[in-house]
Amino acid sequence: MKEQYHGVFYGKARNLARRLTQTYNKVFADYDLVVMPTTPQTAHAVPPMPEVDRAKHISEALNMACNVAAFNLTGNPSISVPCKNISGLPVGLMITGRSFDDATVLKAAHAYQIAQ
Repeated sequence: MKEQYHGVFYGKARNLARRLTQTYNKVFADYDLVVMPTTPQTAHAVPPMPEVDRAKHISEALNMACNVAAFNLTGNPSISVPCKNISGLPVGLMITGRSFDDATVLKAAHAYQIAQ
């Protein structure tokens, strides 16, 4: 990518990451935390090894990262805590806070776990 496109797409991605950070900073001006499912769906069953369609398996794995990917770019502290089980599969609750406010995120996660 670097050799063929000379960093153009990387530069665009970094600029978009800055805009995403600004957008979340506006949210955190009014709210202490953002709470959402860690993934947009329950976990997939692990396919049997000899019959794995790698492309499908990778696609299914990557589409589960959409809720967490934004905070990988912005650097906001996040934690996933067990929320419940659906059909025997775990569901995580993701709690995200302001930049450098890890303590509030950890306190909220602890309070949620104690309340369970």
